[in-house]
Amino acid sequence: MLIFSFSSSVTIPNIPTYLLGIIIMSIVYALVGIILIVRFKSILEFVIPTSAVAMALQVSALHFLGWVKHWTFLIIPTSAPAR
Repeated sequence: MLIFSFSSSVTIPNIPTYLLGIIIMSIVYALVGIILIVRFKSILEFVIPTSAVAMALQVSALHFLGWVKHWTFLIIPTSAPAR
């Protein structure tokens, strides 16, 4: 971010808001992990369903990358901190 700050075309994000978004997303992922892990007997049984949930939570990245432009991708709870 320090290197990008010398460029006039890139703006530095608001650091407290950025850190708050990271903390909130960490809490969301930790809670989803805890909710999912209590259903399985071993870690290996837990890995595949967790990967599917993680991919579903990151679908909003397609909107921000510009690959798919549709408002439904913004409904996903992870879209606000990803922006």
